[in-house]
Amino acid sequence: MKNRRGGGGGYSTENSVSDFEVILPISICHEIFFRVSTRDIMQCKRVCKSWYKLLCEPDFSVTYSKKSPFTTLIVRSTPGEVLDLLEISDNGDIVSTRIKPGWLKTKFHLSSSCNGLLCLISAHKRGVELVHIINPVMGECIALPQHEIGYKVHVFSRYTLVFCPSINRFKVVSIIYQDWGEKEVDRCEIFTVGVDDRWRRVTNRFTNCYSKFFGSVEMIYLDEALHWIPHVKEPSLIETFDLAEEKAGRCLHLPCGLVLERARTNLKIFNNQLCLVENSSWFEISIWTMKEYGIVESWTKEHVVMRIWFPRKAIAFSRHMLDLVAKSQNGDIIFQYTDHDDTLTFYNFKEKKCIEIGGFGVKRHTTGTVAYEPSFLSLEEFMVR
Repeated sequence: MKNRRGGGGGYSTENSVSDFEVILPISICHEIFFRVSTRDIMQCKRVCKSWYKLLCEPDFSVTYSKKSPFTTLIVRSTPGEVLDLLEISDNGDIVSTRIKPGWLKTKFHLSSSCNGLLCLISAHKRGVELVHIINPVMGECIALPQHEIGYKVHVFSRYTLVFCPSINRFKVVSIIYQDWGEKEVDRCEIFTVGVDDRWRRVTNRFTNCYSKFFGSVEMIYLDEALHWIPHVKEPSLIETFDLAEEKAGRCLHLPCGLVLERARTNLKIFNNQLCLVENSSWFEISIWTMKEYGIVESWTKEHVVMRIWFPRKAIAFSRHMLDLVAKSQNGDIIFQYTDHDDTLTFYNFKEKKCIEIGGFGVKRHTTGTVAYEPSFLSLEEFMVR
């Protein structure tokens, strides 16, 4: 693996923060920093060695994600192949920071986000793809070994970056599938960061249980397992794959009595809970939450968003064009009009209305948006822990 560092900059972490404690207790310092944006944190790191060390502590990044008043997204836009880090306050104000991953010389695709890291994919040559893991806040990048997916007509791949606490390792999962109108999985390959020196093909157990995977639907990761809804006419189960042990996992039941249209139903993770976004109605979008993991009776319909509340009625009533990308810190929901411009829509539950909060920069075509939890740790610390 190749490790590259951008313009993160900073001071040596050898000095103690004890001199800083003389001025203010560490607990108070934390509470102050938890209230500011990621962009301001990065500027604070350059003030002095004491602040740098304080803000680079692993516990700070973890707690910052929980206590920050901002909802953070990463948006990939074209032309220019840039990333925008958007920090959205509860009132809809946006702090936007432009990120230009200069170490990538080709066009890239924003695949997934995990623990403050992003997985970016770029084409290298026929049948070969390059996979990079980056920390956009620190400006650092790791290049994984080239991934050969094979050069065939209608062959595509999907990638997911995950962290398995039980083995304390990051893994990148690649699903290679053929698209002849309906997606058919060819194989699954996994790369364990810091362990593997090449991509490994998973046994047929994965391909067998994943053969009905519908390629246009994202894989979601929770409790060390991938989750997806199989591509059948009226699905009733959620299938899983255990990534720690790399074997088929348990099946979870969908809400009792709920009849779903497969192509208009997605799984999401909010507040570390499994959620179901049911998008088949012409009039409303329903959001279900599994309060207790694995307990079918714990499914609760938490939110119903009426399409008539959206500012752009023509788009809102097209069932394919709305994607739920994040929940704000106060429980409000952020939607994006897919395949349109950079506009995001903020649904306010108290006022029962939607507010557009787009226009966060130069007009670009948005090609990918993921929820993001900022991390101020270097990639080296991620990979050796």
